[in-house]
Amino acid sequence: MKTKIVEEVAELVSCAADLYERFPEISAKVFETSWRIALAVNAKTPKILKLTTCRYCHSFLTPGGSARVRLVDGSVIWYCLKCSGKNRVRRYA
Repeated sequence: MKTKIVEEVAELVSCAADLYERFPEISAKVFETSWRIALAVNAKTPKILKLTTCRYCHSFLTPGGSARVRLVDGSVIWYCLKCSGKNRVRRYA
C-alpha cells in the first residue's frame, strides 16, 4: 500500500513541475498536497520530492524558476530564491 502511495506522490510532483511555468500558485498547492500525503502516510519519501523541496522554507524548487542550480566541487547545490537557502546534493561518480 505504501509503495502505491509513494508512486502517487511522485506522480503529483511531476504534475506540479509541468504546471509551474503557467500556473505557479496551483503548482505550489499540488506540491504541498503531495508533501502532506507523504508525511501523513509515513512512507519513504521519493527522491524527486527530496530534490525539489527547500529544506528551510519547504517551497517547490524548479531550476530557472524558483531555484538556481550550480555544480560545485562534485556536488549539486540548489539555491532557493525565496528564502536564500542552500540545498546540497552529493554527486557520485
